[in-house]
Amino acid sequence: MTHRIESGWNVARIGTMTLSVTGNLGTASVSITTGTYCHSDLSSVLGAGSYDDFAGALKAALDASGAASGGFSVGWNPGGTLIYQISNGANFTLTFPNTAAGNRMADALGFARNSTTTLDTSAESTRRPYYVIDSAQGARSSWTRRYEGDDITSQAEAEDGSTFTTARSVAPKYDDWTVPFEELEAVYAAKATSAVPWTWQHFFEHSRGIEPFGVFDDDGNSVHVLRGRGTSFKPSRVMQDWDGLFNVELLTINRGSL
Repeated sequence: MTHRIESGWNVARIGTMTLSVTGNLGTASVSITTGTYCHSDLSSVLGAGSYDDFAGALKAALDASGAASGGFSVGWNPGGTLIYQISNGANFTLTFPNTAAGNRMADALGFARNSTTTLDTSAESTRRPYYVIDSAQGARSSWTRRYEGDDITSQAEAEDGSTFTTARSVAPKYDDWTVPFEELEAVYAAKATSAVPWTWQHFFEHSRGIEPFGVFDDDGNSVHVLRGRGTSFKPSRVMQDWDGLFNVELLTINRGSL
C-alpha cells in the first residue's frame, strides 16, 4: 500500500542549490538558481514549466557543466526506495559543499551534507530526500473525497419567499483526510532521524498553503494545496498521554488528478 506526499519547492523562496562535479574533463560548479520543482512532475496539473521534476533540471545542469565526457542520467525512484541515482558513461564524483546552497542540494537529493561521493560511473543517495513524506500505514483515514465547501452562493429572500441568488460558476474542490499512526520521529522535527530528516512538521512549515504537493496513492495521484485553517501543524496523539503514535489531519484544495 502506498500513500506518499511530495511537496514542491520554489528555488526563489528557499535559495540557490549547489554542488560540484568532477569528471574526466575537469571540475565544475553546478547550481540551480531559479524554478519551481518537485521530485515527481506536477506540471500536467499546474501548467507547463510549473513544478517540473527536479531530476530533469539537474540532468540539464550537469550536462551543461562539461565536467564529464558522457551525458548524465538522473533518476528519481519513488517505488519504495525513494532515492536519486545519478550516472554517466565516465567516472565522476559529486561534492556537496558545506554551505547553505550545498546543504540545500544535498538535502533535496538525499545525500549527506558536506560529503563527496566515491569515484564511479554512478552515485546513489543515502537517505530520504527532503520534501517527501512516506506514510507508515500507506493509507488514509476519514477521507472525504472531493467535495464543495460552504459559501459558494449568496442568497437573499423577499417577504413572499422569492429569492435572488449569486453563485460561483466553478467551485473549488476540497479534499480532506487523516494520515493515521505516524511515529514520533516522523512527525516532530526535533525527533527526526538522519535516515528520514524531513518530518510532518517540516512539511507544514514549508507548504503553508503556498507550495503545492503531489499525493501518490493506490487510489490515484493528485495535486493539492493546504487550505485556510489546515495550514497549521497540529498533530494529535492516538492515545491522549502517549507519544508513540500520532494522527495528522490534512485539509486541502484538490487542484486536479495527475
